[in-house]
Amino acid sequence: MAVEGYLQREDQAKPDGQAGEGCLNDEKLSTDKPNQINYDTPRETLIIVMQRDGSQLGFASPAMRADKEVVRAAVCQDGHALQYACAELRDDLDVVMEAVRQDGHALVFASPAKKASKEVVLEAVRQDGHSIVFANEALRADRDIVLEAVQQDGYTLSYASHGLRADCEVVIEAVRSTGYALLFAHEKFRSDKVP
Repeated sequence: MAVEGYLQREDQAKPDGQAGEGCLNDEKLSTDKPNQINYDTPRETLIIVMQRDGSQLGFASPAMRADKEVVRAAVCQDGHALQYACAELRDDLDVVMEAVRQDGHALVFASPAKKASKEVVLEAVRQDGHSIVFANEALRADRDIVLEAVQQDGYTLSYASHGLRADCEVVIEAVRSTGYALLFAHEKFRSDKVP
């Protein structure tokens, strides 16, 4: 399989538009070719394919799933590709941060250590507040993380610690996002008028 099979002529190039900041981005990728790979696909071709369809990482060899550049290209395009990375890269801060920036739900595939990292979880909930469900339990009691999550999605108050469900500012932010969040707040708020 040759790299050229995945490239268009320069005058036919279309921007990818999928890669996040700092991610690999090749504006000459073809959308006309299927991105089918196997264990024998050359590394250079894999990187190009990953930029177009990160989920193809699931068909790569174990060696390529352990290659940081290949995995990074995949998770920049599809955060869920993190599930196919080797255990070491699911614990790599750079790779995991790229994955959760692309899709906060990619946190589910991160190592336990990264699910317990405030930096990683905060980035994930900034992208999608509901990703707090995949965070380490201790971080569900972290005010900064819960505030960010409820501002994105008020329903995430249901995953917050009991103490934060009784925190006035947290509850107000959750209710501003969606009134139904009041169902998950401490009972003392259910009779109060929320500004």
